[in-house]
Amino acid sequence: MKEFCENLYQEMMCEINGVHRQGYSPLKESEAAYGLVNKYMCQLKDHILKVGFEGPEMEITFFKQAKPKFVAKQIYYGERFFSLNGLLDQEEAVPEMEQQLTAIKKHFKKHHFLYTYYRLEKSTLDRWLFLRNVKEIPFINQRPLLHRDSRFETVGSYRFGKFMAYEELMKTFKDELGKVAFTKSSLPATNLLKWTGPKVHLVELIYALKVAGVFNNGQAELKEVARSMEQMLGTKTGDIYRVFQEIRLRKKGRTVFLDSLKEKLEGYMEEAEGLV
Repeated sequence: MKEFCENLYQEMMCEINGVHRQGYSPLKESEAAYGLVNKYMCQLKDHILKVGFEGPEMEITFFKQAKPKFVAKQIYYGERFFSLNGLLDQEEAVPEMEQQLTAIKKHFKKHHFLYTYYRLEKSTLDRWLFLRNVKEIPFINQRPLLHRDSRFETVGSYRFGKFMAYEELMKTFKDELGKVAFTKSSLPATNLLKWTGPKVHLVELIYALKVAGVFNNGQAELKEVARSMEQMLGTKTGDIYRVFQEIRLRKKGRTVFLDSLKEKLEGYMEEAEGLV
């Protein structure tokens, strides 16, 4: 049982990491990852309902340690998707992320007793939290788990998964807010150069520089390249992922700006050599 769950989780994470490498927007990345988690949750459920548990200790171990990791990813990508949906750029996301952080802190405070139990890795109440069909849980105010399959659910497994997801969300939102604050603080008062061309051309250039691997020995992330170019040129690219998708869908000549640069540079060199 333990080996199956660990292998399935690692397989799921490999697919999710593959989604991360696609360079999708955070919204599209969250949607794709959420779909993957749901797929693996179905596989996990089918296996558990088929093989069952040898005894209560195995059941507790599964619902306390194995299943919450899957639940956490499901909640994490679901919450991330809905918090980003409808937002056009990073600036719009700031107040939403701040509200989410406040809500997460309130959730931890509301469930202080159980969250402390989770953080301290206690086990004295496990038979109430991680065995199915427990009739009464005297120390927890719980709502009925509507529309959930009681064969594959316990109060503790869902709550622990939600704690894990919210901890990861808190870290993600704090990191993103820190990047926004850093970008604002590091922008120079005046820029020697200011980008005055179309933003779609800048996005084309940023992607070209990223895939050419000319920064940090090819290790620079797309977001880092974009942020540095924005700072240097005193502009904002907006939703760079959406713009790039539009570039990819061009009917003729997807690298319009790069082709134009090559043509203009060659013309300049030929003129300097007296060939024209």
